[in-house]
Amino acid sequence: ILLLKRKNLIHKARGKLRLFQEILQDLKQKNKLHYAFGYVPEGYEKGKEDSRLIEDYLIAASEAVPGLKSNSYTTYDEKLNEIISGFSEGKIDLLLAMKLLDEGVHIPTAEIGIFCSSTGNPRQFIQRRGRLLRKHPDKAFAIIHDMVVIPRMSWHSGDTYKMETNMVKNELRRVGYFASLSMNFYDSKENLESVCTKYNLELDQIIEDL
Repeated sequence: ILLLKRKNLIHKARGKLRLFQEILQDLKQKNKLHYAFGYVPEGYEKGKEDSRLIEDYLIAASEAVPGLKSNSYTTYDEKLNEIISGFSEGKIDLLLAMKLLDEGVHIPTAEIGIFCSSTGNPRQFIQRRGRLLRKHPDKAFAIIHDMVVIPRMSWHSGDTYKMETNMVKNELRRVGYFASLSMNFYDSKENLESVCTKYNLELDQIIEDL
């Protein structure tokens, strides 16, 4: 039960909202905030059973970049085909989803991915990567921002350390897969160096074991 609670904590970490806003602001500053997918956590905000987490991300997006054209794409939304058309035509800059975009949606113009919620399931993160790697005449490459949740960087040992090592390895497996196919692989390795050192993990080995 405690392991499931910790997994849920990783999935819905509140720090992701702040980082999500920072990513949007950076993309806006670089004039790249268009044709962007955002995968956000499922479920409801703690203590607010009538407020889905995706709504928090929509609010966070509007606060970070006022005037941003964003929309959700979930089973709760109506006229999904119109939403997809609006995104494809550039009328919607940011499309937020939970899982619905995993299911065969074909939008070649999509070039930015912000993964606020991903599991260690290879099928899922390979599908999500595939949504962004469709070829299009106006797209030379795609950019993926993938959020990794790790425990506080305090040294310890024992069963807790072993459990955290497995969870961190699970997070790095997804990131390692993306990084191994990217133009900035060595930058990714450098950014994750302190995490890998703490947990005695080798990113190259994690990638090789995929």
